[in-house]
Amino acid sequence: MRSLACRERQASLRCTRVALSVTVGLLETTYPNTGARIMLFAGGPATEGPGMVVSNELKEPIRSHHDIERDSVKHYKHAVKLYEGLVKQASNNGYVVDLFAGCPDQVGLLEMKSLPNFTNGVIVLSNWFVTSNFQQSFLCIFNKDDQDFLEMGFNATFDVQTTKELKVSGLIGHVISAGKKSACVGETEIGIGQTSAWRLNAITLQTSTAMYFEVATLARQALQPGSRGLIQFMTHYQHSSGQQHLHVTTIARNFAESGLPSIAASFHQEAAAILMAEISVFKAEINDSPDVLHWLDCMLIWLCQKFTDYWKEDPSSFRLSDNFSIYPQFMFHLRRSQFLQVFNNSPDETAFYGHILDEEDTNDSLFSPLLMSYTFDILPQPVLLYSTHQTRHHPSFVIPHQEGHENS
Repeated sequence: MRSLACRERQASLRCTRVALSVTVGLLETTYPNTGARIMLFAGGPATEGPGMVVSNELKEPIRSHHDIERDSVKHYKHAVKLYEGLVKQASNNGYVVDLFAGCPDQVGLLEMKSLPNFTNGVIVLSNWFVTSNFQQSFLCIFNKDDQDFLEMGFNATFDVQTTKELKVSGLIGHVISAGKKSACVGETEIGIGQTSAWRLNAITLQTSTAMYFEVATLARQALQPGSRGLIQFMTHYQHSSGQQHLHVTTIARNFAESGLPSIAASFHQEAAAILMAEISVFKAEINDSPDVLHWLDCMLIWLCQKFTDYWKEDPSSFRLSDNFSIYPQFMFHLRRSQFLQVFNNSPDETAFYGHILDEEDTNDSLFSPLLMSYTFDILPQPVLLYSTHQTRHHPSFVIPHQEGHENS
C-alpha cells in the first residue's frame, strides 16, 4: 500500500533526450547524410535521465518564466545545453526533428526548441493527440503534389550572391550557417550572419526566411546615377522523388540617394513589420525585453522623422503617406504581442510563438489584427482599426445587406 501511494504522487518516467539520441544514432549509422524526419510525440515533460526538465515528483512544479528570470530552475540550463548538442548531430546529417505535444501541461518545449528551430521541423501543441485539430495538423505534413510526391524537400542549401554595392548582413529563420565567408558578406551582423550560405534540413511550400542586406560604398563616394544592385538566390535541395533540384532567382533594384521620393514610394509596410518582428524576437532571446522595446521605439521615431510631414510643436500636423499609415499600428501591436510579452503565457507557449513567427510571410499578421477595405474599383487594402472604418458610414467599405439598410 505504501508503494502504491508513492506511485500516485509520481509522474511517468520519460527519457526524452535519450530516446532522441538513440534515434539520431540509428539514423546516422544506417542513413548518414540522407534526408529524414524524426517525429517526437511527447505526452509530458522529460522526467528521467539527461535532458530532464522536471523530476517525476508531482510536488515539484515545472518551471515558469519567473523561475527562469530568477535563475532558480534546477535542470533548465543543463537540459538546453544537451539538446543543443543533439541538434548539431542531427543537422549535420540532414535530419529534421518534429515535435508534437499532446498534454494539457508543458512538455519542455522551451528546452527542446533548438531541435525544430535549427532543423526546420514542425511544432504542434495540443491538449491531446486524439483531437481533430492535432490530427489535421499532423496529416498536413504528408500533403502530396499532383505527381503524388510529398510536398517537401531535404538537405537544402540556400546561397546568396550580390553585386559589390550590397553586402549580406544575415538571415533569420529555421536554418544553420553553412560557414561560407564570401566577398558579399558584410560587417554588420543581423541574425545568423558572417556567411552567405545557409542549410535547411527541410524545405516546404511554407518555408519562409528573413534576409537582411546593407549598402556598402566607400566613404564619401556616391553611387552612380541609375546604378542597380543585383541579388541572386540559389536554392539546392533533394526532392521527395530523390532527384536534386536547383532553383535560381535573380532580382535587380535601383539605388536612390537619401531623401528621394522613390524611397518612400517603394516602402512595403507589411514586409517591414515582419522583418522588424523577426529582429525583435531574435534580440529578445539574447537581451532583456525592455531593451528590445526601447529599440523598437527608437526605430519607429527615426522612421517618422525621415518620412513624415509635420510642423514642429504641432501634433495635429503629423501626416503619414498611405504606404506608411499602418506601420505604427503594427509596431503598437508588436510591442504588446505574445512574441515580446510573456504575461499569461507559459515558457513552452513563448517558444512555440517564436517558432511560428519565423515561418510567416507578409500575407499573415500574427501580432496585429487586420481590417481590409474592399471596393469595386481598386484592389483590397488594409486600413486602420478605427471604429469609423467598421461602420456603414465609411464610404470605402462594402458590407453585407441587412434588412432596413442600404449597401454602402
